Amino acid sequence: DASDLFRLIRMVKTEEEIDRLRKAAVLNERAMQAIFKKARVGCSELDLAQEFHCEIAKERGQVGWLHLGSGRRSAGIFPPSPKKLAAGDLLRADAGCYLDSYHSDTCGTAVLGEPTAKQARLFAAGLSGVKTCLDVCRPGSRPSELLRSLEEGVTQGGMPGIKKDFVGHTIGIEAREFPFELGAPKKLSSPFLPETTDIPLEENMVINVEIALVELGLGGIQIEHTLVLKNGGFEFIVPQERE
Repeated sequence: DASDLFRLIRMVKTEEEIDRLRKAAVLNERAMQAIFKKARVGCSELDLAQEFHCEIAKERGQVGWLHLGSGRRSAGIFPPSPKKLAAGDLLRADAGCYLDSYHSDTCGTAVLGEPTAKQARLFAAGLSGVKTCLDVCRPGSRPSELLRSLEEGVTQGGMPGIKKDFVGHTIGIEAREFPFELGAPKKLSSPFLPETTDIPLEENMVINVEIALVELGLGGIQIEHTLVLKNGGFEFIVPQERE
């Protein structure tokens, strides 16, 4: 079984692969925006899911997953339900699709109305964590460094003591390619792979950086970006506004 050898080879993407990943990400972002354009008080989570599925189908893409929850349900990872959106609800969606065999993964957060102080605090801390993490996203950085930076940013954003297991993942023809989750080192036992997942990232790897912050009984927020690592830094694979 040499599948891990192919995973190692695929870690660094060709220009054609990056182009395919970009097209998938454009489609996924458009479908994600369709969810939030449709969202209003009285609309059901299933209504929003229908918008997402229709947008993906227009470009002959396929839906990989759609986690969508409003209100208290936004604190967990749930499929869309008949629940109707209410004023003040947090709305959190995490969605994946694939187009021409290549994956995309993105998410979004909204509030039905003006955010409360608690809701705004969650989102501000998430933005701070992602920003600090992006500051160290470059070839040569290790996944464990990205995780530490994310946690430092969350602390700077007003939520000290938050510990996360991971800060994102790689992406390609699999939703998570080698070294799979980006976070604390994990030992590997494959003859074709390094000893751990905490390897230096390389130019032309494509990774997702993300964070979810939740409070049971209140709800949760999630922010996620897809990056192409370039010499000295990175570029966003598609423009995304998250505010």
